[in-house]
Amino acid sequence: MPEKDEDLTGKICVCSVGRPAIVIGKKTFEWGESWIGLGLDGKGTWASSDPCVIAETAVEFHDKLLNRFGGKMAFNS
Repeated sequence: MPEKDEDLTGKICVCSVGRPAIVIGKKTFEWGESWIGLGLDGKGTWASSDPCVIAETAVEFHDKLLNRFGGKMAFNS
């Protein structure tokens, strides 16, 4: 859960259903505020009112994926 005034822009986060995204900003909707971003799962836009930060930068996220999957990822070919 982000701190009250924490800026998540540029960070890699997941929403409550586990979709990862690069956060691009915060938007106010009629039902409240939400962080918005670009999904990294190929399903398009992303939004979360209570995201969880999984990496501070894209490089950190990439490194975590490499460690998790042992370097066996398609973009490393």
